[in-house]
Formats: sequence, structure tokens, C-alpha cells
Amino acid sequence: MALVLPEHVRESILRSHCADPPPVSLYGSTAIMPAQLSESRPQVVTIEHPSGSSAEVYLYGATVTSWKVAGKERLFVSKQSKLDESKAIRGGVPIAFPIFGQKEGIELPQHGFARISKWEWLGVLTDSKDEVTVRFGLKDTQLTQAQRAAWPYSFRLTYTVTLTANALATALTVKNEGEDTFEINALFHTYYAVKHISEVKISNLKGYKYIDKVTKGNDVENRDQITISSEVDRVYQNVTENEIYLNTGDSIISVHKKNLKDTVVWNAWVDKAKGMADMADEEYNDYVCIEPGSVAEWVRVGVGMTKFLKPRGQVDYPEMGMEAATKALLDAGITYDAVQQAFVGFVYGDSTAGQRALYPLGMTQIPIVNVNNNCSTGSTALYQARTMVEAGVVDCAMALGFERMAPGSLSSVFSDRTNPLDHVMTIMNDEKGIQPKTSGAAQIFGNAGQAYCEKYGATAKHLGMIAEKNHRHSAKNPYSQFRDIYTLEQVMQSPKIFGPLTKLQCCPTSDGAACAIVASEKFVREHNLIDQAVEIVAQSMATDSPRMLSTDAIEWAGPDMTRRAAKEVYSKAGITAKDVQVIELHDCFSANELITYDALGLCEPGKAHELIDKGDVTYGGKYVVNPSGGLISKGHPLGATGLAQCAELCWQLRNQAGDRQVKNVKLALQHNVGLGGAVVVTLYKKANDKAVNATKALGYNPAVEARGISEQDVHKVASKQRKPPVLFNRTANTATLTLNRPHRGNALTGEMHDLLYTYLDKIASNPSIRVVILTGAGKFFCTGMDLSTTSDAPPHDKFVAGAALYERLATFPKPIIARINGPVLAGGTGLVFTTNIRIALKSAYFSLTEVKRGLIPAIISQYIVPEIGEFRAADYMLTGRRVSAEEAVPLFLTALVDSMEDLDRVTQQYVDYLLEAGPQAAAETKRLIKAVAKGGADQTQKQRVIKEVEGVFTNMLQSEEAAYGIGQFLQKKPADWDAYVKGKAIAKLQCFITKEHLPSAFMLRFYPAMHDNGQIWIHFGPFRSPQMVLDYFALSPFWDPECNNAVLRMQTQYNDLRSTEEALQKMTGVEFSVTHQEDPIYVIQKRYRNGPDPKDVEVLAIYYMITPNIYQAPNLYSIVANRLLTSLYHTNAAFRQTQALKEFHPASGYAWKAQRPKPTLSDTGNDSDKDESSEMVSRLSQKESLDFRIAMDRAIDATVQRMTAKRRRSSATPRGDIKGARTPVAASQGGSSGNATPLSKPTIASNKRRKAEDTIIGQDEPATKRKKGK
Repeated sequence: MALVLPEHVRESILRSHCADPPPVSLYGSTAIMPAQLSESRPQVVTIEHPSGSSAEVYLYGATVTSWKVAGKERLFVSKQSKLDESKAIRGGVPIAFPIFGQKEGIELPQHGFARISKWEWLGVLTDSKDEVTVRFGLKDTQLTQAQRAAWPYSFRLTYTVTLTANALATALTVKNEGEDTFEINALFHTYYAVKHISEVKISNLKGYKYIDKVTKGNDVENRDQITISSEVDRVYQNVTENEIYLNTGDSIISVHKKNLKDTVVWNAWVDKAKGMADMADEEYNDYVCIEPGSVAEWVRVGVGMTKFLKPRGQVDYPEMGMEAATKALLDAGITYDAVQQAFVGFVYGDSTAGQRALYPLGMTQIPIVNVNNNCSTGSTALYQARTMVEAGVVDCAMALGFERMAPGSLSSVFSDRTNPLDHVMTIMNDEKGIQPKTSGAAQIFGNAGQAYCEKYGATAKHLGMIAEKNHRHSAKNPYSQFRDIYTLEQVMQSPKIFGPLTKLQCCPTSDGAACAIVASEKFVREHNLIDQAVEIVAQSMATDSPRMLSTDAIEWAGPDMTRRAAKEVYSKAGITAKDVQVIELHDCFSANELITYDALGLCEPGKAHELIDKGDVTYGGKYVVNPSGGLISKGHPLGATGLAQCAELCWQLRNQAGDRQVKNVKLALQHNVGLGGAVVVTLYKKANDKAVNATKALGYNPAVEARGISEQDVHKVASKQRKPPVLFNRTANTATLTLNRPHRGNALTGEMHDLLYTYLDKIASNPSIRVVILTGAGKFFCTGMDLSTTSDAPPHDKFVAGAALYERLATFPKPIIARINGPVLAGGTGLVFTTNIRIALKSAYFSLTEVKRGLIPAIISQYIVPEIGEFRAADYMLTGRRVSAEEAVPLFLTALVDSMEDLDRVTQQYVDYLLEAGPQAAAETKRLIKAVAKGGADQTQKQRVIKEVEGVFTNMLQSEEAAYGIGQFLQKKPADWDAYVKGKAIAKLQCFITKEHLPSAFMLRFYPAMHDNGQIWIHFGPFRSPQMVLDYFALSPFWDPECNNAVLRMQTQYNDLRSTEEALQKMTGVEFSVTHQEDPIYVIQKRYRNGPDPKDVEVLAIYYMITPNIYQAPNLYSIVANRLLTSLYHTNAAFRQTQALKEFHPASGYAWKAQRPKPTLSDTGNDSDKDESSEMVSRLSQKESLDFRIAMDRAIDATVQRMTAKRRRSSATPRGDIKGARTPVAASQGGSSGNATPLSKPTIASNKRRKAEDTIIGQDEPATKRKKGK
């Protein structure tokens, strides 16, 4: 949403300083009229100062046409200028309003109507020895019908001209008196008289950007002094210098400006001067225009706040600030990139806490100003943001306030320096005495309330009624710290604090934050926010007057500065307090609300208690004061309070406050005061009467629901320059995912889950990316779930989302390397266990800290427990202790390194290892490992695993990748998997799969290409369809003439769809299918179909058509298949057998049981003994490795023998290409006979090797002999 300032004060103060100023004579009171309408020229106002300076102002255009100092004219008016009201006056100080130049869509004369309208003379405002001030007025009712049609807005202009001894000041006040908003330009088109244009020098504009209307370009001024030698028409933008110097050739004029961001420098020069009827040809030499001006813009704000909490350190200020800022940005419909400056208020905290709170939204390098103005800090930040936007310095600013307070009453933090309230405390001590154990603020406001009661007849009951009202109001505010309703009796009987004040009449200390986004009219229109806009009608800030130092206790609380600020606001807005409907008032104590009724003008002086008696400060009365519950019940986090008041009033004006909505709100008033002292009073109203969709911006109505924010919310509004919390970086074939929240230990959030999913999908779909590296930024790898972020999702949804991410990583088809750059905590440990290769710094450690937070490692346990075992998991999960990387090496780490350089080097080594594997082989191997790991004692589960492993093997065996890899192996060439992935390696197959290149062990049955009339017809061109391939294949001896293919083709070609579907549902039997078609290689499957589902088939055999031959799957596949299948499945059994050879030592982990000789004291110092000992250890190490291999082979060979015997027993049933056969034949056919492949030969060889190794173990021979024996 937005706040709007419809009434602007734009001032241009022009001062003239003579190079040699004459002495000034002060005449005191004289008979000379200071300003009057001329008798000879009734349309001219003449102004005279006692010093002798003078000025003249025409009512036509309110144009100042003369300004003389010491008898010298300082303004230029052309001799040919029309002064008969037929045309704008050429010279002096014409006013450009409401446009400058021409504006598309507005049919007004150049520079608008102000300079060609008859203004009203409003008389003399000031007449003193120092200055004479006169005023002129112009209303929309004074315009012509055509002008009103072109610009149909209600407005009032007040033009003030002030003359001093050596200066002329002009000020223009624009007031919007209608319901519609409008945009304006306002400029003072001032013509300065100069000695000669060639001698003019203008300074203090260096470094500013300008629009050059002559060259139609943009540039930056690089001159210290601007000189003019040709036509010049430049608009210098955002000129922050308030003083520009003009050297006219015979004097220096200092041009001061205020609230005008642009400065125009203009001279028509020769050609244009000749074309002007109201300027002589040579007069371009006599003037230069320096025109302070600005696009008048309204100020708006988007708001958001956190729930106010008891100060218990539940949430730290960065999180509170993030929540409030995110909500405000969502409310305004913008991202943090749009914010050009930020003002951050807090009282308790280090000096740049504002930067720390906003950096998570983006480090955009904007100015961030930290604000501390005691209890008025929040509204002071808003005041500064509004001022910057109104002055045109920025188009969008943020005002953020937060506070994390200590429990208990307020107290001074610094005891070694002067307290800012020492003067008040001294007076109060002298007059009333001070109670050292009672809060100083409570005593100041308590004494003020007591004095008001004594002076005007109010009672302690009235103070109690204020507190009862505010507690009652807060029950309907979801952001309130306290929402309990108390009766008046309960309020009065609560513990006494000081004087008439009881505990329930005093505001609590609180933690919380609130934020407002302030933007210009132009900005709001560009972002289509006008319908939700709330206007800052007027705003004033004031500090203490001397009355605060009086002996009147009422004045110690600072009501006089409130009176001043309120008066200024009412004056600027043209209203009285009676026009306001709803008020957020600074009720830090009920006494302050009582005395502020007077100060704000809500009642006659001394009648505040009568408002209370009449019920005029709550619903149904004249005003509703503190519908939010006020500070007394809502809470008072000092830095946030003023902005929380702003948020409440914006919601009220937008009619979205729900049960606490005030009826028919048109104007809303805010009062925020801080002892010491400062007060900000602000008046708001909605920009138009259009209804606001309360749930559109945030997805719910923030006025009635105090929800937290999600990581997705932050992502919506965060700077797009901000690096995302997960970084994706890709090299040629490797993707690196970096967890990028180093300031939060890379703790996981919902946004990170989403990004990881997105990147993983991207990687999975890109075949050229073959390895993934997962690492962290900064000092941590990952510290688990971010417990500081809030989410409204139910626990089940959170669990499902988290579980899905971990499962995605665990089942990802490509190898993942964990590059562990630092400590790993909680859920971060789960990430490690979903990866395949884990390389860690020695300084890293692991800790499952969930149990210490009252949580459990639920999701990640399914990955950790199966890998490290129940016993070790209980140690880590129940204690949450730190596990060093060295302790973790034998359990779940691949490698350990000393430095970051080594971490990168070893990581790259493993990347290179993984890139040597075929992509599909790597994926299927991961799947295979996962399937085997699911085995165990349960026989049913084992059978499932066998089935799954067989499926993995079958799919891989039939793949193109296998054909390529084996082919490269047979040629003794390394597989170029990158080229293969890119489709560049396919053609290489035909160069080696020919009959003469095949070794005897790799026997293929082949069929020569068919000839037709002596021609090899396949050479006429490539096959153009799978049916052509099958037609050719049907001529081979492998074709089964009784297969379903011909029937299926006939049905799909000639019958309707229903008949085809019915036939498919009934169809079972053998069929042939082309599974790969890319000339010159075609892969054909012979398979048995069980039904219409594409997956409901079993592969019987595989054939390769490679021009011009046809081959069946080789016997070697069967041999490799059986060996690989049994090896992988029984790896578990082998490890169980080798377990007997190992033992566990608490200090060193697992070791082989082979006894190593212990060195004696006599061994030390003897180099030969050391060498002999090292050699012995080396031999033993080799022996241990051999023991492991032997145990593995024993387990594998025993299984092979069992499977061979089983197959022989079942071989009584012939297997072959029989219609309806369900058993795969590709793995059992060999040579040209089709007999089962004997597996006894490799088994016998293994048995022989085992016997030799048994002998070696018994002899315990040196390694060289052991190798020979093997």
C-alpha cells in the first residue's frame, strides 16, 4: 500500500549579494507603506524595504518583474514584453505550473496556466525591520473553462514573496482540495540581468547529470564554471546543492533553493531570440535564466509489521526486521531493488544493526541510515524517508524500525556519561523528589498525570478508564503483546507503579518490528498502486520548548512540542482536530494519553477527562483513540512503535481492520513522542475512494492475521541482484551446487529445497552433465533446517517436502560428490549420506543435534542407520556429540584432506574417476547398490532384491551403451563417454563389429546380407522406418514365422481402434521390436508379450543389424552376466565372512586380527631394525588385503557352484526360440548350437586359485613369494 502527500511546499529562495554591498540604513518605523497596489498601475504590487531595496509583482501571473538592491536592477524584463495581460511576461520570475514545457495528454499552454492567470492579492503577511512578506492566491475557480477542462482538479496555490535588505525569497504552496490525485511541475523561470552573456559564470553544478534539450542528449557536467557561448537549454537533475552561484559580470548572485530537485539553465541565443516577438534581437546578451524547479510528487507507503512479543530473546532483530520489511515490500508490490534509501530505527543495539537487518534482502549498496530518537525513533525514520522522497532525492525509500529489549522497565544503558534527561530529572528531584527504585519514565509521566488531575479536576479513575479502553481494543488486534480484557476495577487494583499509575496503565517492554515503504507519485503510478494509496496529508516534527524546564510537572512530559507539531499539521492540511476520526496516540502511560488529548486539540484545555466521560475516545464516540490497543496493551518496542502506528492507520483507512475497523474513516492522525525530546505528528488519508482487496498482496489480510513469512515470501521481494541461497555452476561435464547462506551456516530453507529440486531436474535432463558436486559457502557445509524461519505449512507437509528432497538426492541417477568444506550439523548430515563420494576437511565435524533441540532426525535416519548400523547410530543420534572427520573416515567418508587446496584437488580426482564410467552404467550401478543394500536376512526381501538386480542387469546388457563400451574394450581403446553422450561415437561401432575382428571367446552367430539379383539391396539407401528393418530381418533364420508381428500390422492398418485394442488385450506370444534405429546400426528385441501394456513384455533375445550382417547377443554376455549377478548379490555374505577377520579398537577403529610385532625400547634408534619392522608391517598389510579378497572369492564361488548345479538340474527342459517361451534365450544360447553356456570352467579355475591361496596363508611367506604362489 502507499501513503500520499497531496500538498507540497516548494520554495525557491533567491538571495543577491553585491560584490561591494553599500551600507544599509535602517529607518525603523516609517510612514512609507511596505507593500501596496500602485495607484498608477493598479495591477502591480510594489514592495519596499526600509533599506531601500524594492520589488514589483504583477497580479497577472503573479510575476515578479523588478528586484532592486542599492538602486541596481537584478532581474531582466524584455523591452518588447507584453504587459497588457495578452501574453506571459517575458522576464522577471514567471511561475511554471502545473506543467513545464508541454506534456502529452494535457492541452495546456506551454508552462501551464499560472503565468497567464490573474492572481488574487492576499495582502501583507509580515512587516518588520528585517523583512516584508506579501501573498498571492490562485484557485481552480479562477481558471478559464478551457483550462479547467484540460486540467480538471481542485487546487489552491499560495505564492509568497519576501523582500529583505539584500535578498528576495519566493515560495509556492500547492494544496489539493479535491478527491482525485494529480501530478504537477513547479518551476521559477527566473531571468537574471547580466552585464554581458559572454561574462556569465555559473558554478556548483559540476558532477550533475543533465538533459540537453538542444542536442537531444544526456551528459554529466564536468566544468567547475559554466560559461555560455551558444544556445543553452539544460535540465540539471537531482541537484542536491542548495546554493548555486551566478557571476553576472559585475556582481555575484547566490541562488538558494529548497525542496526543488532540478535546476534549468537557459538562454535563447541569436537565432531563437530573433524568432521571439516579445524579445529584441540583441537582448540575448542581457540575461541568463537559472530556474529552480521540480516535479511535484506525492509520497506513499507500503506497510508491514511483526507480532509484538515479550522480550525473552525468542527472535533476534535481523529476523524481526526481515519479516516486517518483507511484508511491507509485498504490500507495496515491489522488490528491494526499488528501494533507493533506507532509514532504520532502533534504540538498543550496535550502530549498524540496520545494515545487518537488511543485507539478507540484498546488498545493493544503497544508503542505510541508522536512527535513534528515543521512543519516537520509528516515526523519525518515517519522517526522514518522507522528506527524502518529497525533496526529490529518491523515488522510493524504506523506513524500518525494530527493537529487541531486555525484560523489565526501561533504564539507561550508559552510566558513565551524562543522561539526556538529566535536566528534567534535576527539576523533578527538586520539586517532587525521585524514587531510585522506580523507572524514571514512570515518575515523569506519573507526576504529569497527577498534576493534570490536580489542576483540571480529573481523577485517577479517568486514567484507569484509558487503560481499560486500550486493553479492550487490543483484544481484536492479532499483533498485540497482550490481548486480555480487564475491567476498570482490575486495572485500578493492579499493583501500584508510581503516583496514580498502576501496572495495567503502563506499557510493557517488547520485541517487534514494523516497516513502511515511501514512494513518489511517479513511482506509484508506474507500479499501478494508486488504488491502495494512503496519503501523508501533512507531517511535522518538533522538539522541546523551554516550557519543559518549568516547574509545571505536566510540561515535563513534553506536551508543548506536541502542540506545536499538531498546529503545523492542521495548518498545512487546512483542517482542525475535529475533522479527524481515528488516532494512534503515544500512550506509553495512561497519563500521557490524558494530557495529549489537550495537546492535540481534541478538546479544550483542561477538558480531557470530559472526553473520557462522554465516551468520545472509543467506538461510538467522536474519536476512536488507539484502536490497535495502543502501547499499553499492544506493546512498545521503541524503534518499531511509530511505524506500527502507521501500519494500523493505513489499515483503518483502507477499511481492512476487520472487527476493530472504525466506521467512515476519512482522516487519521498519528502521535509518537520520545522523552528528551522529539515528537512526530502525521496526518493520513486514503488517496481515493476505491475499495482495496485486502488479501491480494500477501494472500491474506495482514490487518487481521499476524502470520509469519516464508522463504518464498522473502524470495519474492529480495533483490534480484542478491545471490540465490543455492548457487549453480557448471563446467563442461560437472555441475556444482553450493549451499549459499553462509551467514546462517547454510541452514536449509523452503526456498533452498525448491532451488535444489530445480537444479537437480535441470542436471538430470542434461546428458552432458555427468557428475554433481554438493558443497557449502563459507565456514559450514550445512547446519540442517533453519529453525528461525517460520512456515504455516502443517507438520505433515513439512515432512513430505523434506523427505522428497533427500530421496531425490539419494536416488539421483548421476554420481554426487560431497565436498565437505566445514562442520555438518543435523539435517546437513543427511545430505552427506545421500551422496556417493564424500571428501572432507580434517577440521570438519559431524553432529546430529536434533535431540538437543527437542527434535528427532526423522527424515535422515533412513539414510544414516542402514549405513553405519544401529549401534553407532544410537551413539550419534542420542548424544548429539561432535564426531570428528577422522573418526568418521572408516564409517562413511571416502577421503580426508588437510587444506582447501587439497579438498579441491582430491574432489577433481574423483570427478575424473567418475567420468571414466559410462553414464548409464553409473546410473544403473547406483541403482544396483541401492537394491543390494535393501537385502538382509528376510528371504522374501532377498528374492525381491534378486529380481531387481536382474532387471538392472538385463536393462544394462541390452543398452547401446554396453555395445559401445564392450566394443571400445575389444579394440583396447578407452571409451569416449562425452562423445558418446553427444551422439558422436555411434558410427565408430561399425569399424570393429565384423567377423574377422572378433576373438574366439566372443562368438557371434551372423547372417550375411540378402542379395537380390546379385545386388546387396541394403546399399540402395538407409532404412526409412522400423517396418523396413523388420521386413529385412524377417529373411534371417532368427525370424519366427509364427510371431505376432504380421497380425499386429494388419490389425493396426485395416481395423478400427476398438478392434485393435481388443486384439491387443487378447494377444500374447512372441513378437519382434526395433529398439534402436540409427543407420548403420539397428537393435532388435525378440520378446514375449503378456498383454497390451508396453512394459508387459519379457525379452527373449537381442539381435544387431550392422550393415550388412545380423548378429545375435554373444555368449560372453552370458558369462559376464552370471558372474556379475552373483558377485554383486553375495557381496554382503562375503563381508559377513570377513567380519571374523576384523576387530574394533575404540581409539583406532577397525583393524585386521593379524598380530603385528610390538616395537620394543631397544628398537628405537636402530635404523636397520626400523627398516625391518616397516617391511614386516608392509607384508602384513598386503596379507590382510589378500585375506579379504580370498574371503570374497570364496563366498562368490560357492554361490556360483550352487547356481550352476541348480541350472544343470533344470536343463532337462530344452530352451530355445519356441513360441510362447517365457525364459530369456539370449543369455543361454552359444556358438551355433544354442546349448547352455557351461559355467563350470571359471568355477574350477577359482577353486584352484583358492587352494594355492590356502597354502600361502598357512606358510605366511613374504609378499614376493605370495605373489608367485598366486
